Amino acid sequence: MPNKPTRDKRKFGPKSQPRHVSELMQSIVSIGVTRSGNPATGASQVVAKPVANVSLEWRETLRNALDPELGPHIANVLVKAREIVVFTESAAWCTRLKLAMGQISQVVKARDAGIVKVVVKVMPAGSADR
Repeated sequence: MPNKPTRDKRKFGPKSQPRHVSELMQSIVSIGVTRSGNPATGASQVVAKPVANVSLEWRETLRNALDPELGPHIANVLVKAREIVVFTESAAWCTRLKLAMGQISQVVKARDAGIVKVVVKVMPAGSADR
């Protein structure tokens, strides 16, 4: 019989404690979100922004761009490489937001032309951060 494969499992000793989720989320950085530089020289510099700030900015942008009845029901926005996932409070608001997809697509294209896909989903219960 073959030997059992070894498990690649991290062990935490008394000196190394696992990091808290909020600490990990704050340390994640999204590169390439904004560019700054001198247009005259053509030099540009990529500025890193924390992912949480980027999500908050997108959420507020979408909330302000949509109808006053629809905007407040956007629970969260997740920015991925070339897509944005918009989370709503319930399935009913998810459907209403999908019907307003043309308006959302225009706002997204105006803000960032690199985004090619917008997905609307329902936020799992108990995880909305309003």
